[in-house]
Amino acid sequence: MKKNEKKEQTAPHRNNPNVLGLRADVVEQRITDTLETNYMPYAMSVIVSRAIPEIDGFKPSHRKLLYTMYKMGLLNGARTKSANIVGQTMRLNPHGDAAIYDTMVRLSKGYGALLHPFVDSKGNFGKVYSRDMAWAASRYTEAKLSAICAELFRDIDSDTVDFIDNYDNIFGRETCPEFDVVVRFGRYPVSKRIFKTLETKPHIQIVVDSLETRDFDAATTTFVKCDPLAFVTSFGGASETSEKASTPNIDRWAEANEAEAALITSVEDASFVYTCTREGCFNQEIALEGAYVQALIEHAAPRSLIFSANSMAIRALDTFYVKPSTPDAGVIELGAPRACRACDVTLLANRGLNGIDGTLSSALGAAQAYDQTYFLTGDLTLLHDLNAFALQHEFELRAASGKPMPSIIVILFNNGGGGIFDMLPQKSSDPYFERLFLTPQQVDFEACGKLFGVLYKNVSGLDEFRATLDSWSGTGGIHLLEVDFSLEGLAGRFRQFQ
Repeated sequence: MKKNEKKEQTAPHRNNPNVLGLRADVVEQRITDTLETNYMPYAMSVIVSRAIPEIDGFKPSHRKLLYTMYKMGLLNGARTKSANIVGQTMRLNPHGDAAIYDTMVRLSKGYGALLHPFVDSKGNFGKVYSRDMAWAASRYTEAKLSAICAELFRDIDSDTVDFIDNYDNIFGRETCPEFDVVVRFGRYPVSKRIFKTLETKPHIQIVVDSLETRDFDAATTTFVKCDPLAFVTSFGGASETSEKASTPNIDRWAEANEAEAALITSVEDASFVYTCTREGCFNQEIALEGAYVQALIEHAAPRSLIFSANSMAIRALDTFYVKPSTPDAGVIELGAPRACRACDVTLLANRGLNGIDGTLSSALGAAQAYDQTYFLTGDLTLLHDLNAFALQHEFELRAASGKPMPSIIVILFNNGGGGIFDMLPQKSSDPYFERLFLTPQQVDFEACGKLFGVLYKNVSGLDEFRATLDSWSGTGGIHLLEVDFSLEGLAGRFRQFQ
């Protein structure tokens, strides 16, 4: 080694106390080493995952655009403004509207670059052979999917993967099937039953997360810092056979899931008790929250929104929603034609600053983007934002000026207090518990409806509930539909189906 050559070393530096956020030593490194270890993997991932098309000729930008158009109902529906498509696609491809619109143009019939274009365009989309014929802005053009795209999405909704939707019930059973490996994508699920089961059953837990591990109980066996989609695709293509793989353990999980689904869907039958008196025998209806939730899900109109409040409302939806037995039914499409993807029903929820603040206002705001909105709430949540009903007058003023008035049905499950606390460990028979936690109320919600000019009705049975939903759906303005439940026995009405 020559004297003038110096041996390059990495020298650790002490943390600078004036720099906020440093957690490790700063290491000096050659810029070439930094590029090789940090930039090159990024550059390769961009080239492989974005720049080079797959075997079918599509890049991720193409897939995101076409899938968004499919979800918008543009396979057999009418054309819509290109700007609308671009805006919706930015949810999946947040790289700017110009890049998305350029992608659409190059897939369009009007541009003329493809023998079989995937986008049926209307308007000036330019021409591939002319640099002078620039395409019009997205606000002036319209588009839908070409007929050939039906082949792309033909099996996208097929039940090709075993899906265990009633896992929370299954994990609560002593008969829960065994498992050796758990692969978790992202943060831990909010389920006490899963958490407790994973604590007691030996297994290997692999966590795949693009962020740092968010596992705070040190249960992770292997942590893979990776995009979940890249992790899945790294295992190669699916089996060539169209039939799903079947193993005894998968079958046990499927059987357990079917058993839990049967239990949950029996809630309406459980609402009727055969009773005999001196006057005769008849079916007496018992109010069960689950039966009304399932009736709401079955009724929800195309292109509608189900907005859930916090506490017992979201728990009711989580407990009593069951994946439909066929891909063509359920919350996703609700009996509408498969081609009409615009008929999907959306589920939103809002916790609020203190759990129940401003929830009605949030629901009314979200309702502006939907033809029909159903807001499922409890009584205390509604009371904390009761003055939002004053927006009924605002809706009427907007309707008078020619703007559409959304139809909003507020479904109130009134159990006369904070029923959620009757489900939690702090439940107590002491008088302080009722005063501070259950906070019983006797508000006349019919009078509240009259105060704000909101149409009100109290129903006392499932048939009347369904009939009222039928008559109110599609009618502009805010409606208040109240169903009374007993606070006593609330936990039992849920747990018999869990």
